[in-house]
Amino acid sequence: MDVLNLIQRYDPTQDPSLPSKALYDPNSQILQLYANKENGSLNFIEGSLVIYVDGGCRGDEFSSNARAAYGVFAGPGSRYNRADLVAKKKNKLEQTSTRAEIEALSRGVDVVRQIMLRKAYVKDVYIATDSEYLVKAMTEWMPKWLKSGGRRADDGGEVAHFSLLVDIFLRLNAIYYAAGGEKGQGKPVKLWHVPREQNVEANRLVDQILDECGH
Repeated sequence: MDVLNLIQRYDPTQDPSLPSKALYDPNSQILQLYANKENGSLNFIEGSLVIYVDGGCRGDEFSSNARAAYGVFAGPGSRYNRADLVAKKKNKLEQTSTRAEIEALSRGVDVVRQIMLRKAYVKDVYIATDSEYLVKAMTEWMPKWLKSGGRRADDGGEVAHFSLLVDIFLRLNAIYYAAGGEKGQGKPVKLWHVPREQNVEANRLVDQILDECGH
């Protein structure tokens, strides 16, 4: 099965000409990429949207005392910020850091779609995460996983949370068309792997939720 992947990796560390900073617009309540002009003024990247996502887990993973949470950061005090616990289920795999990161990306996609419904000018979406696993899963591995029926190439084992990852993959690709892809004007969603120290705001949302539940 041939799979069309419209999700790209964004890596300004490999190309210094790419913008690597986001600034909050309190009026629209979103973060936008910007570059410094030669005269020192800021040049916002028109139609850009940046959100940061993170997930975390406290307690012993795979045990009954583990609690996982996610955070989506759209800007300081933004109406689009989201954070909550990952729902507990009988399957202990639900309460792990990996599951929390996946939930964060899923909720981040929801936030992007909500913003795009309110702000038609959003055409270029960047989702920043400190999870290299998620970036590679969406930009490199998913087409191979779909062809193999959710089996890893190295040992043939089942990809954990495969159905959830497929759902996110499809929704990320759909954003391309929501941003004008069917008219030839869409741009692929870009997943941006950032160092943990650049994802402190989303992480703070996660910590706040886990603190409130006593973990």
